[in-house]
Amino acid sequence: FPLFGVTLPFKGESFDVVPFPGPTMGFLPPQLLNELLPFQLIHAYQEYELFQPFDPDGCELEAVTKVIGIEARMKGCLVTSETTASNTNGNVAFISRAGTLILGAEIKQTFGHSLSMKNNISVQRNCIANISFHIPLDQALVYRLSGDYNPLHCDEEAATMIGFPKPILHGLCTMGIATRLIMMEISNGKRIELIKVSCKFSKPVFPGEDLNLKIWKTKSSYSMWTFEIYNVRKNDFVVRDGEFTAKES
Repeated sequence: FPLFGVTLPFKGESFDVVPFPGPTMGFLPPQLLNELLPFQLIHAYQEYELFQPFDPDGCELEAVTKVIGIEARMKGCLVTSETTASNTNGNVAFISRAGTLILGAEIKQTFGHSLSMKNNISVQRNCIANISFHIPLDQALVYRLSGDYNPLHCDEEAATMIGFPKPILHGLCTMGIATRLIMMEISNGKRIELIKVSCKFSKPVFPGEDLNLKIWKTKSSYSMWTFEIYNVRKNDFVVRDGEFTAKES
């Protein structure tokens, strides 16, 4: 579970099913959520930076989330948030930055930091790996156990109300599968530690689809790779601008 930390704020201290949006998502500006339905929140971008491994015996973390930017989009607005989780000693365990597209929300001005800009990174011409994988039909239902109970991922009526033919897969699930595959590919039998991973969710993924992960080595850093995920049948990218940084432990 390389992206375990990202899912922790969904449930907070609860071990039960929680409402969506849950109490830990109170950072979203209430004026943008008025009269909107929960499934109008769509994950557009995710960045996760890990500063220290989690204690396998368990630990207590305090997470603080703040909005660092809002920008208008054609179908709504993009809210960029940053969550910093620290242990009881005050040391930062991880920082998670996310871009959430709120369909139908209207704003009059843009402010703050945006994660929507593409980074220009020089990579080797040929990809070092081309990995095909299949998304099981029940994958979204299984991933809901992480705490993301957005009905968009399980309720066909909710999905069709905002223009999807059926429930879509969580972006974090696609990202998590890719992160695990990248770690397996580049480890060469050695133990490696994730430092940072980020990507943009450019198109929805539906359970049952076949995807293809392409990985490139960057020219500027021996510990950094880039990646994209391609939908084989639809001939289109579902994840773009992926960046992955790791080190040997």
